[in-house]
Amino acid sequence: MQPDLIIVEFAVNDEADETKGLMHESLIQKIWSAPNEPAVVMLFSVFANDWNLKDRLAPIGWRHELPMVNVLDAVSPQFRVGVGERSVITRRQYFYDVFHPSNSGHRIMRDCLMYMLDRLDKQQEGPAPKELAPYYGFDFAETKLLDRSVNPFDAVIDPGCFTETDTDLQSVPFDFEDVNTPEFPHNWKKRGRQAVHDGHHLPQHPARF
Repeated sequence: MQPDLIIVEFAVNDEADETKGLMHESLIQKIWSAPNEPAVVMLFSVFANDWNLKDRLAPIGWRHELPMVNVLDAVSPQFRVGVGERSVITRRQYFYDVFHPSNSGHRIMRDCLMYMLDRLDKQQEGPAPKELAPYYGFDFAETKLLDRSVNPFDAVIDPGCFTETDTDLQSVPFDFEDVNTPEFPHNWKKRGRQAVHDGHHLPQHPARF
């Protein structure tokens, strides 16, 4: 697939990003550097305590003049509507749990995106964005996957005791598929030594790499 538009959401439950925005800006750089030059929209979802990552990530959008949608601004005022006042949606209706929107919440996120796209369609086309220095950095923009099946650098890999393959993996449907596919199937796994207890061998949890 070569999409014309890619929406990038670094969700609220990824708050503990050790790179503090560096990985996010690198991802955006990697996307718009693709041969088909897709457009990029930044989306900020909201946490159940009316918080999100806009303060950390919006400077990336401002630096590169990217359209941004902040769901917190759209829904949080509705959560604080007083008794006797009418709100569009309540907090309980919006959230499935403290991290994820319900079906109704996802519809509101969609409406926010479509509203932004409609406004962009009505604007006059401005000059092409300039190539600007990164706000945090593009250090990870050239990151490539390295696993058992792909070795783009012809690297010599000594797996040591990680000689097995873990098949108990998180799986998701890709693109328009209706079946789940393992996310990192060609991996390395180490099976721990068996412990002996009362004459019986107890399997240890495998270590994964």
